[in-house]
Amino acid sequence: MLFSMFIVLYLFLGGCVAGLMLVTALRGILFRRGLKLHHGSVLSGARGGIRNGDLEGLAWAADFEHYSGRCYVLALVLCLASCSCLIFDLGSPYKASLLFTHPAFTAVTVGAYVLAAALLLLCVLSASHFILSFRGPSSLRPRWARRVAELLAVPVAVALMGYTGLFFALVDSVPLWNTPWTVVLFVLSAISAGCALSSLTQALSNSGIRLSAAAGRMSARGEAAITSPRRLHVAVVLLEVAGLGVFALRTLTRPEAAAARSVALLTSEPLVGWLALGVLCLGLLVPLVAEVVCIRRGEQHHVPPADLACLLGCFLLRYCLVAAGVH
Repeated sequence: MLFSMFIVLYLFLGGCVAGLMLVTALRGILFRRGLKLHHGSVLSGARGGIRNGDLEGLAWAADFEHYSGRCYVLALVLCLASCSCLIFDLGSPYKASLLFTHPAFTAVTVGAYVLAAALLLLCVLSASHFILSFRGPSSLRPRWARRVAELLAVPVAVALMGYTGLFFALVDSVPLWNTPWTVVLFVLSAISAGCALSSLTQALSNSGIRLSAAAGRMSARGEAAITSPRRLHVAVVLLEVAGLGVFALRTLTRPEAAAARSVALLTSEPLVGWLALGVLCLGLLVPLVAEVVCIRRGEQHHVPPADLACLLGCFLLRYCLVAAGVH
């Protein structure tokens, strides 16, 4: 059994797309709900007018819409890159089209349909971002298409990140992969990558920086939960550490000879170095410490190198599992 690097990139980028979609969609839903509660007239339309006290909320709404739009555009680019990796692995666009014209009930086919659904939703959400950029504050009120697309993005993102784990978990001939904990690890890793990409986008965009600067004031008013996914990221990393421990224990206690060979590969060079330095240190420890420090210092702080380290760790997790399973 052979898996090319294109498959590893396909699943990694698919996980990044799913995680970023999920985090951005949930932040958008919660942000508008909190903004409506604290600054109701901002979302009530122009006919009723905007009170002076809501001007700050209007600025936050504009910054958040532009920031979330950039997240959706980034997710769209990553989704196209993931589709390209699948096409390259299959060898030609014609073979990729067969997944839709002559579908068979396989993990790759199901994943292709879920990825196509994600691509369609991201096109709608990215288009709404460009419409917002041209129309300005008059388009801040969420339209029905954007609301529906954002609500649908949540289950599609969950299905996509679950598929990236099922792709391996359904392979009976590889005991290392053939466990539900593979799905758990890939889902948690995808959410972690989504949090890192969300934080990275916020740190590198002007609207995101202004939104971060307002986070302290929003926290004082009880709105911190709708401004940053930091606490979610901390919880996900801790769950990922626990899931990795259970996955390792389950693998070590499996009686199959193939499982023993996978363990031998994971505990020898070069995989043991990538696993220890890349996955455990860069992918888990560095982002955990960075997020906890940022929470203690204030929501407005960002550490882009820690976000990049987290993404590298998420990729190396998939690479190590694939390399150890293919022997």
